[in-house]
Amino acid sequence: MSEEWLLSQFCSICHINPPKYRCPRCSVRTCSLPCTRKHKTWSSCTGVRDPAAYLTRSQLETEASFDRDFNFITGIERRLERAERDAENRGIELEHEYMVKKTSENSHAGKKRKRVPNGDKQAPRLAKGELGFVRAAEEAGIKLVRAPAGLSRRKMNHSRVHPKHKCLNWSVEWIVPSTGQKIVRPCLETTSLKEAYDRVFPVPKSDVNNIPTDEQKPSTEDIDENTNSHRSVYFYLHRHRAATNNIVLVPLQPSATLRDVLRGRSVLEFPTIYVLNDDLRRQEGDTKPTDANVPTSTSTSTSTDKRKFVLEEFYLKDHPDEAESEIGDEEEEEEDYTSSEGSSSDASSDDADDDEDEDEDGHEYGSEPAAEVTGAEGPGSADQDETLANQA
Repeated sequence: MSEEWLLSQFCSICHINPPKYRCPRCSVRTCSLPCTRKHKTWSSCTGVRDPAAYLTRSQLETEASFDRDFNFITGIERRLERAERDAENRGIELEHEYMVKKTSENSHAGKKRKRVPNGDKQAPRLAKGELGFVRAAEEAGIKLVRAPAGLSRRKMNHSRVHPKHKCLNWSVEWIVPSTGQKIVRPCLETTSLKEAYDRVFPVPKSDVNNIPTDEQKPSTEDIDENTNSHRSVYFYLHRHRAATNNIVLVPLQPSATLRDVLRGRSVLEFPTIYVLNDDLRRQEGDTKPTDANVPTSTSTSTSTDKRKFVLEEFYLKDHPDEAESEIGDEEEEEEDYTSSEGSSSDASSDDADDDEDEDEDGHEYGSEPAAEVTGAEGPGSADQDETLANQA
């Protein structure tokens, strides 16, 4: 027993010298640096204290425990500051106007809780880059509707703000009912629909020579038909949250960009674009209106989806309440986007226009109309009223 007691008083590695150091990770006592290195090699120990190690309540109430926690937190702050400095030295842009709002917009004196997107108090924590995407969509005038966390559409949405182009990089769903294809691909908001379509559905090599070039101008008879089509297909935006079992579609121009198409519209996570061709319409045996180039109500030939296509203009005729609500939302948005400075400037411009109109009518400053206005506001307005009454 005496020998065991004496051995415990020495270094646990060499068993020669008394210990001077204690390993923060496993509390092994050593006497020197060589013994410490041997301990790390033999035990595969990192020598770094585990901040998540279990401690009893009595151990947590000690000053040493508080110091360890404080050092752990300050160490994280130092590493973050060091990473930010390294990014600035390398010229890496971490934040821009889409990711961070101005302090004047976020500074509220009595506000203690942060607002989450869409006003959902139980909304989950946003992923990296998702907050900038939500803010950028709001600034672009797009009503972004988020799906509940865990749903497939929420998981498929990889829309973010492109760090290089400083614009939205949408995940776009392309649906071709004739073939049953459903493809989700990224697309910048500045890209036209026909360019995005060519990237997702490239032209086969056998059909490259059949595509008309700039030298081969179309005839005048085909101008009206080709203005809304690209490669004999037509693009339509899916209108979500429609009070019907049918698929409500919005006709789109091939030359339009996603920024122009989505402005002022509601989007469920990411836009869905239907690609309809002439073969599908010919199979259904319906005529095409000249404005939309799509049947007003047609049934799909796919087995998975037997719903019908309905144009938005015909849908709004059957549901006038939704059309009125959209008009009201647009008016509210216009009022929200108008600042106090803008309203005052508009008022001043209106006053200036009134002054110009008066000058054009021939009224000069200091004439009788001006005297009447100044007299009515001055202290002698009552005397002037009496003289005018006597003259009458």
